[in-house]
Amino acid sequence: MSADHYAALGVAANATLADIKKAFRQKASFYHPDRNDAPDAAQRFQAVQKAYEVLSDDDARQAYDDNPPPQFAGRPVADRTGNLASLFIADLFRHGLPLKISPYFHDLRSAYQAELDDLVSDSEGKDVLRKRLAEKRNEIGFLVQMMELAPEMVAVVFHQGFRFARPAAVEQLISRPVDELPGWNDLAGAVHLEPWAESLAKTVLREPAGGRFLAIAAGLEYLHAQARMASMATAASRTDSDRDDDDEAGDDAEHDDEYNALSADDAMEPQDSRTREEAASNWLSDVGFERKD
Repeated sequence: MSADHYAALGVAANATLADIKKAFRQKASFYHPDRNDAPDAAQRFQAVQKAYEVLSDDDARQAYDDNPPPQFAGRPVADRTGNLASLFIADLFRHGLPLKISPYFHDLRSAYQAELDDLVSDSEGKDVLRKRLAEKRNEIGFLVQMMELAPEMVAVVFHQGFRFARPAAVEQLISRPVDELPGWNDLAGAVHLEPWAESLAKTVLREPAGGRFLAIAAGLEYLHAQARMASMATAASRTDSDRDDDDEAGDDAEHDDEYNALSADDAMEPQDSRTREEAASNWLSDVGFERKD
């Protein structure tokens, strides 16, 4: 898979030169082989260098935008990796789920999404997200040094590590400016850690700003989960529309009394409102939300 330079730096596709320079300093400092002994540090350091080389030069950046990697072919620049979270969050508004997001989380969520996207695939396009997250979690003692400088780079170790018992409390968190963010203890009862994430949290909470960082990580994961929900809602809406079109096209067909209109694929999907609700509850539980009976 061709390199996504925006994801390598963790910036949106409309990032300014100042944003690109700042991201390069952070990422290059973190992944420099003399400071980071992770197996993929050298490879990612080279990717960061290449990304900066292209995106910091106006002509090279324009050429890159005009001839994007194959995975983005035919899509506008604004619809690149760094902006996927923004696009999905916009879908929330279209589905009647408005979220008030502070400028701090508005900017950070794109960097967080880009960081996750950068971990998903290796150079051959293989899905290696689980493996890379495991490696980063093993490095948490080193990563905590980056909590203030590049929180999105550390927060990914808590991916799928939270359960949200009171979403309203988290939505209040992501609406606050950076200087009014609560600490982890302020979210007691509202957000719970998965058992596997508790040891990571203990390491983070030993740091002076650990409580605040853990709250930020929870907010980022909440936004990520909401983005996934919005994306799935959009896909489901399109599927329902396609099915309605198919139903209208087949209204005039005649069948005998024993005809079953459900295909083998349909048998794998919820077939009535009750089972659909149960399936939705199961999915919400899988992505970190408390199940409602």
